[in-house]
Amino acid sequence: QSIDQIQSALRYGINAYKSVKDACPGAVTGEGEGWYPLEKPEEPKIILVAIAEGAIQNERVTLFTKGHECLDMKLRCRENLSLSVEPSYLYLFKPLKDDEVGDLALIKCSPSANGQEQVCEGLILRYKPKVISRGKEPVKIMTADGKFVDCPGVVFDTGNTAGTGISAALVKALNLDDKIDVGDRRSFEGVGRDNNGNPITGECNTIMINVKIRNMWLTGKALYGMPPENIHLLIGTDIIDLLGQKDFKLGK
Repeated sequence: QSIDQIQSALRYGINAYKSVKDACPGAVTGEGEGWYPLEKPEEPKIILVAIAEGAIQNERVTLFTKGHECLDMKLRCRENLSLSVEPSYLYLFKPLKDDEVGDLALIKCSPSANGQEQVCEGLILRYKPKVISRGKEPVKIMTADGKFVDCPGVVFDTGNTAGTGISAALVKALNLDDKIDVGDRRSFEGVGRDNNGNPITGECNTIMINVKIRNMWLTGKALYGMPPENIHLLIGTDIIDLLGQKDFKLGK
């Protein structure tokens, strides 16, 4: 099952909760101090809690639940561990409806010598920390009015070394036609092949674009009209390398 399918099958109050207090009525929570049930647990209890914000640092995770609680605990999920002294902030899926379940923390409360131990066993995230989805990553792009809007038809391509390309249709939709630099012509090698099996080459103008990926604002020149059909923003190694400098890698 995909993360989308898992999240869509969950329901608040049944198998997922907006806060620890919803999952464990009577629990006492403190600012960054975890949570404490009124009674000592006799056996491990596992709950799924919706998260609104979060950050991973030094094998620990700090989470803000949808119920406005702040939790700080050990993170056991190797896939999401970070040993960096700098916090790695979670990029979270924002559900359109209040009753729609989004990203979650899998929290385990177990008996211990001190009464209990709370550990985050895993994170159910639509977007993995430090992993950029090649074809599903949400990207925003700036319009002529200086507003960032959702960008359609985005693909990250490590084979595109010529530079990030933008479709004529997207430039028109963003009202950026007058920003095309007709004096700056660039050569590129397309994804298609001619009758002899050789790559199809071409030339195009450039245009300055501003995009946001994982809350990072990136500016650069894009190749106008270069992407193949049905792709509006073909992100190349010029931007991918910048993401790599921030320890991001490409994934599914």
